[in-house]
Amino acid sequence: MSLISGRSKIYHEINISDKEQVNSALGTLKPIPSVIFHTVSPPFGLLDLELYLRVNVEETRNLLESAEKLGVKAFVYTSSASVIHDAVSDLIEVDESYPLVFLPTQKEIYSHSKALADELVLKHNNPAHGFLTTSIRPSSIFGENDPGSVKSFAEKAAAGKLKFQIRNGKNLFDFTYVGNLVHAHILAAQKLLLQHATPSLIKDESMRVDGQAFLITNDEHIPFWEFA
Repeated sequence: MSLISGRSKIYHEINISDKEQVNSALGTLKPIPSVIFHTVSPPFGLLDLELYLRVNVEETRNLLESAEKLGVKAFVYTSSASVIHDAVSDLIEVDESYPLVFLPTQKEIYSHSKALADELVLKHNNPAHGFLTTSIRPSSIFGENDPGSVKSFAEKAAAGKLKFQIRNGKNLFDFTYVGNLVHAHILAAQKLLLQHATPSLIKDESMRVDGQAFLITNDEHIPFWEFA
């Protein structure tokens, strides 16, 4: 956990499944942080449902409850675009109105756990108590020092496993550069803090950020196999 106050940054190595450790870490800063960016998750592709549920769901619940109790104003969660995808069907020009997909319809246990956490975050939105939440749903993140897709592609290329293409290669896909994703998180936090300070400014419900989820991509539909 990284806590920032002004220009100083403090790192705490804690188990966020332990509420006391979370409360203690958050309580070290005075005043309490205005925003929490919750980005923690095991990587995609593991065969460990228990791990995903513990980290992505229960630890998210703990962090939400501690944050609200201690007076944090805004909570920005890094979800995934896969929460609305069953890992089988084609999704074309979808938006946030699509429902979350859970087991057994959901075929990926990672995405199932992220959908549960996403739902939890949005349900914890509580304007009356001054606690505003939002969920950011990126599609396939890539960028500098990427331990995920870029590393995986590079390793597979080195092993000669990218010489093969499935079907005609015309299937389109959306990727998300990490810099754009960071920008989306910052914009979401700024909007939540503005809403917290002056809730009367939100006269159009379609402009609300709190309690809402947002799909984030580069807005570039490209053939998947060209990227790979």
